[in-house]
Amino acid sequence: MKYAASTPAFDRALSVEIAASEQIRMRVLAGTLAILLLGDQLLFLFARETLAQFTGRLLPTWLPLKVFGPFLAYEIVTLVALRYRRARGRSMPTAARFANAVIATSLPTVILWWMNQCTSPLVTFGAWPTLLYFVFIVASTLRLDFAFPAFTAAVAAIISAIWEWHAGSSRSAPSWLIHSAMSARPR
Repeated sequence: MKYAASTPAFDRALSVEIAASEQIRMRVLAGTLAILLLGDQLLFLFARETLAQFTGRLLPTWLPLKVFGPFLAYEIVTLVALRYRRARGRSMPTAARFANAVIATSLPTVILWWMNQCTSPLVTFGAWPTLLYFVFIVASTLRLDFAFPAFTAAVAAIISAIWEWHAGSSRSAPSWLIHSAMSARPR
C-alpha cells in the first residue's frame, strides 16, 4: 500500500502544533531560569558566609543576575517574538530554532565557567549546573522533531567536552582525572 505525500492542510496543522510546543518549551525554560535566578539570588543575599566556605572568598551579590539575567531576557524576548509570529500565522524559521538550541544549551557552560572562576574544577563539575544539559536536551523533545534533541545533545556534548578540556588544561591535572581519582578513593 502506498502512502500519499503529506497534504498542505496536514503541513499547516503540524506547523501550528510545532509552534505551540515550542512556545510551551520556551515558557518552561523561562520559568526554570526565573526560579533559578530567584533561588540563587536569595542564596547570594542571605547565605553569603556559606558560599564563602566553598569559594574561599565573598562573592558579589549581583553574580546570579549577571549569569542568569541575559539568558532569561533572551528567552522572554524570543517567546514574545514567537507569540507575535504565531498571531500572524507564521512559525519560527528552522535556522532560528537551531540557533535557539545553541544559545539555550550554552547556559550551563556559562554557569560552569563562572563557578570555575570562584572554585576548583572538582567543585564545579560536581555541582548541579552540569545537570542542566540534561534539562535542555529533554526540553528540546518538545520541538516535535528528532533532529532538534539530537542536535541539542550534540551541542551539549561538544560544549561540555571543550569546556572540560579548557578547564582541565588550566590546572595541573585534568579535572576529569581529579574527579575520577576522588570518587574511586576508599572512604
